[in-house]
Amino acid sequence: MEEKLCYIRCIGLEKADLNVYEFYFTDNLDEFWGDDFNVFPCGICNDLVPYENCYHTVKILKTKIKLDVAQESCCYSLQDMIDGVIAVAWENLFQYDEYPSDGRLVFKFGLDYEDVEKLLAAKNLTFE
Repeated sequence: MEEKLCYIRCIGLEKADLNVYEFYFTDNLDEFWGDDFNVFPCGICNDLVPYENCYHTVKILKTKIKLDVAQESCCYSLQDMIDGVIAVAWENLFQYDEYPSDGRLVFKFGLDYEDVEKLLAAKNLTFE
């Protein structure tokens, strides 16, 4: 079974102004959960992370592109992310003067690993 995207965690800023993210993948979306994932809004919780037994693979992405992540939302819970109400993460557009001509990165819950790689490749990005 192919692994699916279940979570993206912002690690922070690295030298050369690179944003560092962890992409979490699982082969069992039905069992994906973590402490306080039902808290509304999830942005009031600190350092929300899924239970370790709920994911299998973590990939690192370093990029100049800033992503907004679901767990920092001031309007939704992570249950809303799981239900598809909001994305796991999306490209922050505040840094641009106009909408990106090559489109906006949006990562939805349950996206196949291969499809995540294709979205990244469209922006000339790859996992480490």
